[in-house]
Amino acid sequence: MSRLQHVAPDAAPAAAQALFAQIKQAVGKLPNAYATIGTLSPDSLGLLLSGDAVLGKGSLSKTDIEAIRLAVSADNGCDYCVAAHSMVGKMVGL
Repeated sequence: MSRLQHVAPDAAPAAAQALFAQIKQAVGKLPNAYATIGTLSPDSLGLLLSGDAVLGKGSLSKTDIEAIRLAVSADNGCDYCVAAHSMVGKMVGL
């Protein structure tokens, strides 16, 4: 899988800073993937967060959502995502 260049979150546009604050409040920190996406494209990060909010209002449990995310991450061969979703999966009961 190709690698994205690491970017400093404090160099992100103002639109991203507001999203970063939301993430920090909800999660307690700013994961690297969100920092990179938001710095490179705040609109994309906003779309990702909106999609997550809609998904959370559906009928799938948090455990089901993380199991799907983990399977997709493994299929894509993204070690970072597998590690992240394994951690979150443990937090929701996987």
